[in-house]
Amino acid sequence: MSQTIKNLEAASAGESMANRKYFFLPSMPVETMLQLEIAGETCEYTTLYP
Repeated sequence: MSQTIKNLEAASAGESMANRKYFFLPSMPVETMLQLEIAGETCEYTTLYP
């Protein structure tokens, strides 16, 4: 499998997980929401798009 395909699959999975997190965020405390947001953005710039 090419690296491009692997990258696209990883990005798609990440966006899918983000969609689920954003769906449930309104029922969470603000501190938890911020921690999830920071973790998601950190994962994007360190793992998905270095």
